[in-house]
Amino acid sequence: MGYCDATYTYAIPTGDDNCGVTVTQIAGLPPGSTFPVGLTVNTFEISDPSGNTVTTSFTVDIRARYMPFAISDTSICNNNNKIDLSKGL
Repeated sequence: MGYCDATYTYAIPTGDDNCGVTVTQIAGLPPGSTFPVGLTVNTFEISDPSGNTVTTSFTVDIRARYMPFAISDTSICNNNNKIDLSKGL
């Protein structure tokens, strides 16, 4: 994660059953999302074809500042210019 955003990618929980399982996210944000500052609980339901279910969850904690110093000029966060690497050094 960087200072300009809070994009976080995580692995989806898995389950194991002799008949197969379905994993459904029932709360939170999907992997690769930009998470808001604060706590986001991601909850998943794992079920099998017989109707047995279990839920699991974890919390993503995004802090307002996670640099050891304050930064007032965040204009670098909006720089979308491409770099031309064909020119060499």
